[in-house]
Amino acid sequence: MTNEAFQQIVLDKLGQLETELNSVTAKLGEVHNDLNGVKIELSEVKDDVAGIKTELSEVKDDVAGIKTELSEVKTQLNAVCEQTANLTEFKTDTEQHFADIKETLGFVLHKEIENERELYVLKMKQVK
Repeated sequence: MTNEAFQQIVLDKLGQLETELNSVTAKLGEVHNDLNGVKIELSEVKDDVAGIKTELSEVKDDVAGIKTELSEVKTQLNAVCEQTANLTEFKTDTEQHFADIKETLGFVLHKEIENERELYVLKMKQVK
């Protein structure tokens, strides 16, 4: 093989290597672009996760507030139940006292009528 033929073969192979290197470089550029796209999407996902964390924190604060309010409502409800029990007892006692007063008043009226009748009878006997 001659020197020129050898040089031609080497040049052909170098040309092929250069073509393949250009192809690899182009593919590497595509991979680089794809990687940049992935980085951008990952950044968006991170932003979304940060937003979700913020919203979750707000929800936790809201839940804590609701728990506090619920505790206050329970306390107030217990007070209302206690007051209702006291009022029910008071009502029962009052009804009994009214019944006693009515009975006593009936007795007093009955006695007054009896006394007046007796006075009438006595007066009538005096008149005769």
